[in-house]
Amino acid sequence: MPVDAKMLNEMVPLARAMTGDSFCQRFTHPFMVGKEVIEEEFNFRTVVARESTLQGKAPDGPLRIRDQVFPILKPGEALKDGTRIFLGRVASNDLVVPHPTVSKLHAYFVREKDRWWLVDVGSSNGTKLNGMRAPVRAKVSINDGDTLLFGRCAFTFMSARRLFERLTAMPEPSPGAS
Repeated sequence: MPVDAKMLNEMVPLARAMTGDSFCQRFTHPFMVGKEVIEEEFNFRTVVARESTLQGKAPDGPLRIRDQVFPILKPGEALKDGTRIFLGRVASNDLVVPHPTVSKLHAYFVREKDRWWLVDVGSSNGTKLNGMRAPVRAKVSINDGDTLLFGRCAFTFMSARRLFERLTAMPEPSPGAS
């Protein structure tokens, strides 16, 4: 079962009710925060036949990832060095990005001695780190604030501290806004 993504604005009240240190103690893992789906002309190689993705069906309409927060962790497991956290298009992955340019199994994250690494497992449309193509099946070091591109889906890699700072800097919702 994949981890659940939340919207940034859903996490604001939690962050405002905590200190930065308590937020980081509660969330010992990093996050991916959705930036955009690049919908420009793109000749992608992944073939998608109305397969099941999240909750047994393909998404209706365009995928919206802006401001979605994905915790980088393996559901139901403590975060340990060497644990692979898989990302792909189908629900058998830990992190699911149901977009046709994302491979069924696209990449994985792994933490080793307080460093985070990303490995593209041979995806059809590639993985980019800060605009540079990641080599296939090689570990690349990722840092707080890096931009990750899986197929055409862009995310920012964020530590819990950076996410806390972003959440607490967001404006208060206006009265009556939903």
